[in-house]
Amino acid sequence: MLHHYAPASFDKDATDVVVLSDRPEWSSGTRALRVLKSVVVLTLVPLFWQLLPGLHGACRVLKVPFFLGSMGNLTLAAVVAAEAAVDTVMAEACDAQQIIDALKLHGVAPRAWVLLHRGGEVRPLPMALLAPYIQVAQEVHAIPGVACLAQCEVLIARKEALFHTVPMPAAVEPLATEATGTCTCGETIYRCV
Repeated sequence: MLHHYAPASFDKDATDVVVLSDRPEWSSGTRALRVLKSVVVLTLVPLFWQLLPGLHGACRVLKVPFFLGSMGNLTLAAVVAAEAAVDTVMAEACDAQQIIDALKLHGVAPRAWVLLHRGGEVRPLPMALLAPYIQVAQEVHAIPGVACLAQCEVLIARKEALFHTVPMPAAVEPLATEATGTCTCGETIYRCV
């Protein structure tokens, strides 16, 4: 049986890996793109996040093209976003403001974002993403490529750092969370602590 290996931390220089029994399905990413009604996706998530197979699967299911960009060349990413009519950007939450600024220089203002937070480092949304016409889905990953917290349609609309848990491989340790109530979708709401 082939195994999937994932980085054990977000430290790009670390050599520790977690052995997963199989490739974790990225159902939370598929759900986010479906809720956002994404048409064309630009991903600027670094490759060490190991998300490309999951993103490819999600986009294939939803019949949505995606482009792979690089934080090292935001000018090219912005040109591609303008030419391809990108409506959704996927990125690390810590890079969102830098991406917003680069896209703005090229007249690109995506209407939807999927922001990924590292471990317990949940960041507030940049002011530009708080506009009522912009949708933002957020996820928290315990390790690169393994989501542990994600948002439903109700929480996406709230634009707060509140989440639902998602199934994780047994080899991955869960993050510290605190229940804050019950969502109108029926699931428990959590926040990182």
